[in-house]
Amino acid sequence: MVLLGVGFLVAAAGPIGVAVLVGVAARDELGLSGSAAGLILFLGAMSALVLGPVWGRLLDRIGLRQATIGATVVAVVAAALLGIVESGPALAVAWGIGGGLVASLIVAYQATGATIAPDNRGGALSFLLAFRFVGHALGPILLLPLFDVSYAGTFVAAGALGLITLAIFVAVGPRSPPADGAAVS
Repeated sequence: MVLLGVGFLVAAAGPIGVAVLVGVAARDELGLSGSAAGLILFLGAMSALVLGPVWGRLLDRIGLRQATIGATVVAVVAAALLGIVESGPALAVAWGIGGGLVASLIVAYQATGATIAPDNRGGALSFLLAFRFVGHALGPILLLPLFDVSYAGTFVAAGALGLITLAIFVAVGPRSPPADGAAVS
């Protein structure tokens, strides 16, 4: 459970937390107003809102393990590709799509927390979410200084953190979806 928490922490610092980088890129790198940057962030959040139920249905259809592995790969790629965006409108489109794609990883990891300990679902989910929140705090500390070195590299680094998440989940994540509330093995 601790290793899964670390995986969620790293994901939140990287591909899940990339919205912070999007906001900074909009203002500092692309010179957009605060309102424009906020609108771009809103587009990603709305995409996540709309696609969240889709990711949940997909997870139920293909299974927790496969969905989480796939979601991690999608989030890694979506985060890294944001680094090639060089205009406000392109960032709006990229994050409008990317925000919804990154949400798949949030759905998958939260489903893991809700199913990994059937006798303490709330505790397990809370435990993983605590790691997520720490990751959201660490991400900007780790990644924002990289903007001075490389705009594109910052987004690639955020995505690459998801590879650590992927390795952890493959190593210790649940092996099969739960059946009738049974423990995930």
